[in-house]
Amino acid sequence: MNVQLENEQITKLLNDWYQSMLKQQLVKAKQLKEYIDSEINNVKENQNLLLYYSLLDFRYKALTDWISINENSFDEMDNFTTPADDFLAYYYHFFKAFHSTLTSNYTEASEHYEKAKEL
Repeated sequence: MNVQLENEQITKLLNDWYQSMLKQQLVKAKQLKEYIDSEINNVKENQNLLLYYSLLDFRYKALTDWISINENSFDEMDNFTTPADDFLAYYYHFFKAFHSTLTSNYTEASEHYEKAKEL
């Protein structure tokens, strides 16, 4: 399968996964996560897709086991370079703010919500 087509399919799956989380369709979200987990290794070269996956994986963990979210839960996303793509930058700052809120770092949360709002 060509890489472009594969990346488009993974992107669609990631979008579907996020929509199922927003709708709190936990069974569907779990099924999509399991399938995506088995396919994500095929896009190791695409840092944008890997960041998007990592952000959504954090969101999934916050949805299904929010009590386990701690100060280190966002470390994986922080290892990526700050995205230049507005779509990813928005989600990075939005989820970073969400993480900061869950860990009671309200000043940092406010800063990241503002950055997301500017995008």
